[in-house]
Amino acid sequence: MSARALLAAVALCAAAVSAEAADQSTANERGTYFPNDYVPGAIVWTGPYFGFHLGGVWSSGTWTDPFSGGTDNPRSAGFPLGAQFGVNWQMDRWVYGVEADATWVKLDGSDQDQFGFDHRITAHWFATATGRLGYASNRFLVYAKGGAAFTGERNDVTTAFATNASTGTLTQVGGAVGGGLEYAFSPGWSARLEYLFIDFPSQNFILHDTLGPFDNMRASVDWKLNVITAALNFRF
Repeated sequence: MSARALLAAVALCAAAVSAEAADQSTANERGTYFPNDYVPGAIVWTGPYFGFHLGGVWSSGTWTDPFSGGTDNPRSAGFPLGAQFGVNWQMDRWVYGVEADATWVKLDGSDQDQFGFDHRITAHWFATATGRLGYASNRFLVYAKGGAAFTGERNDVTTAFATNASTGTLTQVGGAVGGGLEYAFSPGWSARLEYLFIDFPSQNFILHDTLGPFDNMRASVDWKLNVITAALNFRF
């Protein structure tokens, strides 16, 4: 190899190393999602994010009536729309995070027990506060999540004698568990598909009857939600 060719090869290698270092520096500065910029041990998904979600929710409840002693299963479905905010931390390819969301939805389900008593469960919102654990591979992040859930739940009963009683709207606390798959399609944006199971466990709610006979009686209500959402997140 001639001296000129050797010098050219050295210059080319130096340029390649310089370009690679610049790419890695840029990747570390912007916290990019791109797999080609990933450096083992570097932070990739770390940072806060904010986004919106929509999808479908299916609910099922179990009402145990203190008047008749009968049970039934009110069911309903709706289209949730809401927003989420979270923060991620990455160690190698493991991603840890916390997230809070709030969702608007119209759920209104009723059923009748074997004694002719009608029972209704309604809600217009639910929210969760969860922790997340994920594994990043290239532009993909697969994760599991779990934590607390909240809703404004109302429970009503109409007896076989046309007497009405209600718990009023109560803030109910339960648990949420689920997971999803997230895909980063640009340095600051990602999309995800998520499933969440929410359980508001059986509670003995006090019923209020304006006519008096059934006032202050307790009804047992258990309510579960299955939620599937698609979401768009902006990382900043």
